[in-house]
Amino acid sequence: MNKKEFVRRVGAIEILCGLSDSEKSFGELKELGISSGTLSKRLKEAIRLGLIKQEVRQQEVRNEKDALKPKVVYKLTEEGRDLLKSIEHVKEEYLKIKEEIGRLKEEVKRKEEEIKKLLEKL
Repeated sequence: MNKKEFVRRVGAIEILCGLSDSEKSFGELKELGISSGTLSKRLKEAIRLGLIKQEVRQQEVRNEKDALKPKVVYKLTEEGRDLLKSIEHVKEEYLKIKEEIGRLKEEVKRKEEEIKKLLEKL
């Protein structure tokens, strides 16, 4: 897979944009609305392509009982930043369309609920 194929995959642009301003953990990236499985696959692909890097950090431990797992964060590499700049012309429109799709899905849910209530009156 090359970078062009990568950005065409579900969730790829969202991940690149999500990491554009700062590093993020897997949980923070999940807030982008990408399923865990897809997110995991895209992160692995992006790492293989050199677009992002994964860093493992030891968290401060106050005592043995409070021992924490290492924190894993993801951040864009210079190559990832360059790719994000190169797709700038479609990125904004893409994100706008994705946002509109989200709104439309919510509207469909509301309408389905209205139909359900209407049918309950029969």
